Amino acid sequence: MGRKICTECNTVFEDKVLIERKSENCLVCGASLRDMDEPQLAPEENDDLISWYYYAVGKSSHYLDDVYMEDDENSKLVYTFKAPPRDENGDCDAAKEILRKEYDPTAFATPSASTKLDPIVRCPRCGCTSVQLVPKKWSILTGYRTNSVMRVCVNCKHRF
Repeated sequence: MGRKICTECNTVFEDKVLIERKSENCLVCGASLRDMDEPQLAPEENDDLISWYYYAVGKSSHYLDDVYMEDDENSKLVYTFKAPPRDENGDCDAAKEILRKEYDPTAFATPSASTKLDPIVRCPRCGCTSVQLVPKKWSILTGYRTNSVMRVCVNCKHRF
């Protein structure tokens, strides 16, 4: 008996398993199956594509380069992919776009107004984020009521 391979998930099945299950499609994803003896067409390779390397420096800093470097204590290779070379200005915008599609959608993306986080108010003494707003009753200078408020930490009662 022969073997068949799924065109989508590349799972290999024995013919007897497929006959027992009475299936002509992949048991994993449901796609059509083809014989292992069929010649598989190789994808067309584009000669003008080069290898790009995506490196991590620390926890939050990344950079992209077309030159391979060994991992060291400062930088670590995260991802390798094929993309067009730099353009005439020396920019690698096409490589960045392919990196965003294949690996990390947020890589080298300019932050938009919707992705900016609201600032978190923290107590300067203990760093706690539980803060209450307390209205000022009166001003020492004028002796009258004011419309201003003070922030008070719930944890250490520090006013700031």
